[in-house]
Amino acid sequence: MPNILDELPPPPVPEEQIVGDVAPAPPETEPTAEPPAEVPRAGEPRGRRRVTATSAARRRAKELGVDLFEVEGTGRDGKITVDDVRRSSEQKRP
Repeated sequence: MPNILDELPPPPVPEEQIVGDVAPAPPETEPTAEPPAEVPRAGEPRGRRRVTATSAARRRAKELGVDLFEVEGTGRDGKITVDDVRRSSEQKRP
């Protein structure tokens, strides 16, 4: 059985590629990709970011009126602990 690809004509080559033995350089364009977004820090707009905190830290933050978005977690993987909430509460007092 003959191969169907053998019967097809070669694909057309753009004229830009026919000039010489060297393939043309890709057109230079300005980078359109923006730098990777940084992780939002305390005091930045909240948007849709999530806060990871222990349940005890969430309760204590509610009791003390501490906004968890403004607390930097020192627990594993940046998780907010009760001590972090306590420290944040103490720093906000005059």
